[in-house]
Amino acid sequence: MIIILSIVEARRGQINMNLTQDRDNTSKVEQNSLNKSEISNATTETNNHEISKLARINESNIRLSNNLKQITKNNFTDVKCDKCHDLAHCIWPGICQCPPGYEGNGIQTCKIPTPYSFQYKLGRFAENSTVYMNVSYTGVSSKFNITQVFCKIGNMSLPAINFGHQYAICNTTYSKHGLEISLSFDNIHFGEGIVIGNSFLSGWFSFIGIGLGIIIGIAALILLFTTKSGPLAKKDEVIPLTRDINRSDDFNA
Repeated sequence: MIIILSIVEARRGQINMNLTQDRDNTSKVEQNSLNKSEISNATTETNNHEISKLARINESNIRLSNNLKQITKNNFTDVKCDKCHDLAHCIWPGICQCPPGYEGNGIQTCKIPTPYSFQYKLGRFAENSTVYMNVSYTGVSSKFNITQVFCKIGNMSLPAINFGHQYAICNTTYSKHGLEISLSFDNIHFGEGIVIGNSFLSGWFSFIGIGLGIIIGIAALILLFTTKSGPLAKKDEVIPLTRDINRSDDFNA
């Protein structure tokens, strides 16, 4: 009986020991969980703080960039040139510039260029037989933006049918012999023109004149050779007769 009681007491002590150990392990787990939660909370708080700090830095950089842009804008727009031409703009404090291709210093003058016409050709459009005049010009920068060209023949000015740098196709419907054709980009300022020689038939007249000249030249050469052989032949005939006469005189003597 005593042995049985001893065994029971020993088993009870072992159970109590196991319970105590389980409570200790549970406390450790709870402590570890609490520590992890505190670490997580601390990490989250740190991240939030860093994010807020970066946001403040970014906002400060944006304000600084805007301030720099405003300072730059003030330097180049608010600090204007004294006086620029109406067509010019201020590219630097005290420096005015005309549009590309315009002539002038940007302050007193800023003039649209005037084309110098130096050659023209007459022709016809194949589709409708309309007569046109192809005028070549120079004296204009390739940077100038051509939006329109006007052709002035005599006192009449009309927009060009087609145009580009260094040429303009002008409309013409009647003889312009003796008139001057000039070009303009604004229908106000016309450049130096060129006098028209003849009408559309001038080309044909030129070819006819050249052909007649060749024919006349060939005929002149033929006449020259034929008239040159005549006197030579007569000279050959006269000389023997003269010699015979001289010989008869000698015999008579």
